[in-house]
Amino acid sequence: MREVNGVHWSNGPQWNNEQALRAAGDRGALTALHYQLFPTDPISGLHGEDENCLWYGKWRYGFEAQGIPPRPEMLIHLRLYHPNWTEQDPVRLAEQAAELLANWRGSRDHAGLTANLWDDPYLLVSPCNEQDIEPTPPADLVWSAADYERYARWQMAWLARLDQLVPKRKALTLTGAFAGGHDPIDGPAPVPDGEYQIGAVRDMLHAFDAVGVHSYALMNDPARLSAPWQGHAYWYMLRPWRAVGYKDASDVGGVIRQYPDLTYFFSEIGTFTHSNRAMTGHTIEAFDWFYRAALESRNVIGACPFIWHTGAQHAENDIWVNEELRARLENLPRYATVATVPVRDTQPEPPGEVSVSNPYGYIVGAGFEETAAELGWTLLSDELYHDPADRSDPKRTAFSEVFCDLGRLYYHAHTGVVAVPFESPPDHR
Repeated sequence: MREVNGVHWSNGPQWNNEQALRAAGDRGALTALHYQLFPTDPISGLHGEDENCLWYGKWRYGFEAQGIPPRPEMLIHLRLYHPNWTEQDPVRLAEQAAELLANWRGSRDHAGLTANLWDDPYLLVSPCNEQDIEPTPPADLVWSAADYERYARWQMAWLARLDQLVPKRKALTLTGAFAGGHDPIDGPAPVPDGEYQIGAVRDMLHAFDAVGVHSYALMNDPARLSAPWQGHAYWYMLRPWRAVGYKDASDVGGVIRQYPDLTYFFSEIGTFTHSNRAMTGHTIEAFDWFYRAALESRNVIGACPFIWHTGAQHAENDIWVNEELRARLENLPRYATVATVPVRDTQPEPPGEVSVSNPYGYIVGAGFEETAAELGWTLLSDELYHDPADRSDPKRTAFSEVFCDLGRLYYHAHTGVVAVPFESPPDHR
């Protein structure tokens, strides 16, 4: 059986990693930033952990010199790291990731060891992180349904291109988690966690192999009553399990209550008291409550306390500086779950009909393809995204477009797909 125990790998000094792996366990999980596995990374421009043989070999195959056993079924979640997702073309990002992960090579003691990470059925890959707050938004930003549609369409464009490039992959895709608590002011459900009721977001959750979630208590501020045993727990650490109707009749519930049949992976959980030695007992108690909630949920395959070691940017959540907390995470009970890791169907699909409107397989939303088919137009480009230069005003929202043989198609949340024919259609003969 799987165990939901996990750890978020250090993004700072690499100390006591053997202990971190023991905390994760043979059938537990870890989250790491993808660049740590590669000597040079074209996505982030950063360098990997060469002194640790670029990690994957140690994690998966073990390293006897450090007392690290093989862990062939430990879940490894790689978050594609880039400081600003809005500056990334999701199609290009998928192309870079497809090539990069197919060509892992070890270094130093693992020199000569190679792996195609897309062939690893216990590997998850997510394209981004907390799109709703990264990069840091203006303090007065109000989120709208159009924002969440844009986040979801970006992730779906990444997934569509990846599936074209690596159609028989065994590795799993994980949605980039939202930060949570940034509820849309409009849309089908302008209420807490209403972003998950938006059509484009719902489609994204069902298209990926698993759903990424972050969950935190703010136990550094006792007045919030955010610990799992306190009165506001279902607005904080236990938020994903908040019952439908918990607040009032309009409450759609937490994401797991909205979609109980999906598979979930918590790439970050925490309390903002990890480095506080005086709070160690309460911190461990919070993790125990959380893990037991995950077991009862029966659809969570891993949860990773954030973060094993880091710099000043996450000082309150730095586990490494609290020796007692490290030891207690290592010796927590193993929370065995009936939840199972999804298995991708890698059998080749029978040949289907070629799309009349999209014969070249461009990556576009379904609305573009359907409209082009109705008009008898042929799609000649991927969907192009245009974000407003200044997002401080929520009324300034994004739009996208597609070039066709007889005109252009535009999409905006307020208009849907709009067709603009060429005044003089070009002669394609």
